[in-house]
Amino acid sequence: MAQAEELSDKMCPYIRSPTIAAGEMTEEERKMQIWPLIKNVEVTLPYSQVIPEGVVFVDIPGTGDFNSKRDEMWKENINKCSVIWVVNSFQRILGEKIHEMLLREGMKAFQSGMCRDISLVATKSDDLNLEEYRW
Repeated sequence: MAQAEELSDKMCPYIRSPTIAAGEMTEEERKMQIWPLIKNVEVTLPYSQVIPEGVVFVDIPGTGDFNSKRDEMWKENINKCSVIWVVNSFQRILGEKIHEMLLREGMKAFQSGMCRDISLVATKSDDLNLEEYRW
């Protein structure tokens, strides 16, 4: 777990955009960010029996991003994928329509013949209160 957190911290300046509203950075720090200059970040994984050689994971920006370039980027990238996993917490899946837009765009890629499989992956399901969802 410590290795994953360390990797996340090192990649942060290249892939994340902290918000001023959250008090995470000053206006001057925001202007000095380098993530807008980064087209993609590639992380090479060591050999694994679980992940076949040649698999490329693409973590695209979320939909509806305030930055129009990032919002366009996911729409371009989704059409290059052979397999699409829409991954989100179950709370966001229940409360938002974002996954529906991603699945709709994924279906377009599927119909064009590039995409072979589309999956909706709900995370944090262990936090689910089953009594709340029983009929």
